[in-house]
Amino acid sequence: MNIQQILAQFEPICTPRLMMRKITRDDATQLYKLTSSPEMTKYLHWYPSQSLSAVKVVIEQRLTEYKTGETRALVLAIADLHTNQLVGNIAYKLTDRAGLTCEIGYWLGKEYWHQGYASEALKACLHYGFTVLGFERIQCCCSPENIASWRVMERAGMQCEGILRNSYYLKGKLYDDKVYALLKAEYQALQAQATD
Repeated sequence: MNIQQILAQFEPICTPRLMMRKITRDDATQLYKLTSSPEMTKYLHWYPSQSLSAVKVVIEQRLTEYKTGETRALVLAIADLHTNQLVGNIAYKLTDRAGLTCEIGYWLGKEYWHQGYASEALKACLHYGFTVLGFERIQCCCSPENIASWRVMERAGMQCEGILRNSYYLKGKLYDDKVYALLKAEYQALQAQATD
């Protein structure tokens, strides 16, 4: 499965409080507001947004990539289900040619931290990834220092597979990545336990 095939069948993923939907041009202002804080981007692989026009360029690039198929990532807005207010982003990034494995990355605007939104969004996207998109393995990575993020992964049933040392260079420094993963069979077992 590739991103164009995923987009062709994609329907918004809804939870009691959230909706994970395609990014649109209308998200630019809210996206800029959420991503312009250095504190919010502390553990992310990119710098704070510098301007609204720069955010608009990024959105246009993403929309163009979707049309041309020149991407391996599907970036979704995490929005409040009732107000459509942007809360953050979550993305599926295909990690193999067959489209059977992916990495999920996510972030929330600072004002939405510690309210259970990340756990709610990740659990819903894991469910969608295994049951609708047919992934066999889904992984997530974060800085070992980002305790809140790896706890979200653990609450979702993901298992720590280790730390990739000095795995990426950004902001003048090499960083480690803590890797968590969940296999489809493990997810199905967790679902079966939850219904017993």
